[in-house]
Amino acid sequence: LSLSLSFVFSLCLFLSFQSLAYKHPHPLPASFNSYNEDHVGDDGAVILADALKVNAALQIIRLQQSDIGEAGAQALLEALEMNMTLTTINLEYCEVSYGLQNKIDSLLTDPIRVAWASGEADTK
Repeated sequence: LSLSLSFVFSLCLFLSFQSLAYKHPHPLPASFNSYNEDHVGDDGAVILADALKVNAALQIIRLQQSDIGEAGAQALLEALEMNMTLTTINLEYCEVSYGLQNKIDSLLTDPIRVAWASGEADTK
């Protein structure tokens, strides 16, 4: 497992503040950014995907140029099936096949997910 310290620190910091989202009167940032020097890779994407399964605040993830391949993208796709708050995952310049990227994009643009994330879903 080879993750950069800055990626691990950024992820831990965000996730620790996420738990305050419901108690804080001002909204916390709803995006997570990883930069190309973080070298997230598939291992980091799998860790992030596990965290996303219980995420209730994060809406946007920017992981462009982060060395994520098919295994990492597949883990993110599986997390999306359990997470309704994410609206954007940027995997530009990663080694992800068109078919897998298309599945992720299709899931993110599903009308039910879009309505849920915008607060317009019927919660009755």
